[in-house]
Amino acid sequence: MPYTIIDVGWWMQLSLPLPERSKSFMKTASYEVYGAGDNRMLMTDLDHIGTYVARIVADPRTLNQAVIVWEDERTQLEMHEIGER
Repeated sequence: MPYTIIDVGWWMQLSLPLPERSKSFMKTASYEVYGAGDNRMLMTDLDHIGTYVARIVADPRTLNQAVIVWEDERTQLEMHEIGER
């Protein structure tokens, strides 16, 4: 059976800590730092994932392959610093 495995990394929208006034259920997860927070993470904008998936699935070279998509690489500490600014 043919397959294509697609990994889109972490959503950029969850990379920055959400504002204190946010009512989102994901707020606490956006503040959590895993380990020392200094490992690079691959991130993709949630709004772009559909476009990437459509292009990957339509491309015959991706059949029976694993494909990773990312738009940026940052550590959690870098993202928290950006959020503080």
